[in-house]
Amino acid sequence: LHAGFQCLRERAVPKAAIRFVAGLGAVGGAFFLFSLWMGGGVESWAAWLHNMQVHSSKTAGFRVGFPHMFMMQGNLQGPDGFVGFWEKARSFAEHKYWWLLIAAAWLGLASWWARKLDVLTFTAAIGLLAFFLAMVATRYYYAVLVVLVLLGADLSKDRGYMLLLGCLFAVFVAGFWAMFTNGFSPWVYNTVVSGSLTVYFVLLTIWLRFGTHEVAEVAALPEKIESLASPRQSV
Repeated sequence: LHAGFQCLRERAVPKAAIRFVAGLGAVGGAFFLFSLWMGGGVESWAAWLHNMQVHSSKTAGFRVGFPHMFMMQGNLQGPDGFVGFWEKARSFAEHKYWWLLIAAAWLGLASWWARKLDVLTFTAAIGLLAFFLAMVATRYYYAVLVVLVLLGADLSKDRGYMLLLGCLFAVFVAGFWAMFTNGFSPWVYNTVVSGSLTVYFVLLTIWLRFGTHEVAEVAALPEKIESLASPRQSV
């Protein structure tokens, strides 16, 4: 997406994007062929795909994601009156096109607003938003939220993003509050954490549009990454 926006802006395909796609294709193709040789051929891939379809046919108590916002029927705080995950899957199927429409419009708008950001910030923000909108992933996958500290060229000068980090901390606080006051897993993860993250990503999208974050050049990314990895030196 970022390379596509850059291509439209500069009327030329970025060389870095060509190298990335070529490298990714070469390495990915090599590992795929290696997996066919070592892993039992195409049958193993077919079995893996079937297993993924079975596990993604419905949600579970420890999963988090935007699709849960379309599964709000029944007593959410449970366990009495909880409708069950198969019923929630049927409810989601009834609202699937609304989910697709909202998710696609949201991701497209956020990507457009983020198009002038450096590739590292763009990838972190839009990649995590896409992951949240599309998936109902088990809770530990959301450890990837740690990459949000990479956003912003200079966090010390971007008060809006510093506020966003505080909101992300509030999501964790909400999750702990739900766990200690109720403890019913679907309420904690499907409802409270997923709902809180929905609010957070709305605020992140607003930041992409109206934030005063500085735009870093691609050439400056190595220094940016090095500054994040290096400890602060005493003056």
